[in-house]
Amino acid sequence: MKFFKKNFSQKLLDELSQNMEKKVFTPNEYVYKEGKLKDEAIYFVERGEIMIASKNYNLKKITTEVHKDGTQTFNSFGIDQFIFAKVSKIQAVSENFSTVYVLNRKKFLECLRKYPQDQ
Repeated sequence: MKFFKKNFSQKLLDELSQNMEKKVFTPNEYVYKEGKLKDEAIYFVERGEIMIASKNYNLKKITTEVHKDGTQTFNSFGIDQFIFAKVSKIQAVSENFSTVYVLNRKKFLECLRKYPQDQ
């Protein structure tokens, strides 16, 4: 995600990547539900599709972008809960088999403390 690359050192980014949890979701499985403060995490989609929706309508699908040169961009969701520790006003549901990397806010803050230059 551009936010992380723009604001943090490569050393911190490397450590954060080691502290992400890989999760696999099945079709129609909730990643998190509206009104729940899951685990204050940001989610990066490696494979599959995650539908972000409110009670009344679908907002958008989050997928991985594959570029012409073969590289991938893992799109993310959950940034508001991650940064502001807010209760979610939306829900996230896996549309198919999806692989997602999860960066927990608590783990992020633990890693950040080791790199004062990034604070």
